[in-house]
Amino acid sequence: MRVLLDARTVGRDFSGVGNYVLELVRGLAALDEDVRFDLCVRGGPAIRDLRLDERFTTFETSVSPESHPLGDLWEELVLPRRAVGLGADVMHGPAFVIPCRPMRIARVVTIHDLVAFTH
Repeated sequence: MRVLLDARTVGRDFSGVGNYVLELVRGLAALDEDVRFDLCVRGGPAIRDLRLDERFTTFETSVSPESHPLGDLWEELVLPRRAVGLGADVMHGPAFVIPCRPMRIARVVTIHDLVAFTH
């Protein structure tokens, strides 16, 4: 299986979601599974400092998940194309969002809380 993980929240100044993604990658690296991971990263050494094994590859973008509307367009158009090109079976959006367009790739999105909708 091949998983594309959008790890752009792990940057120079990352927050709770960035910490979650960093620890998720650390936990996945500790598993003894036959799964390949493609990590989409944006600057900063945090992911590279983990010294991941050959199951992990990274590709870098300068587009922030916080950049609107450029980041939204990149996420809807470029990221899915990259996932297909890499042969991903699953795409994980750990920061509330995942491409909406129809895809032949399974998608998982993590919703950390609903405070934006309740307050």
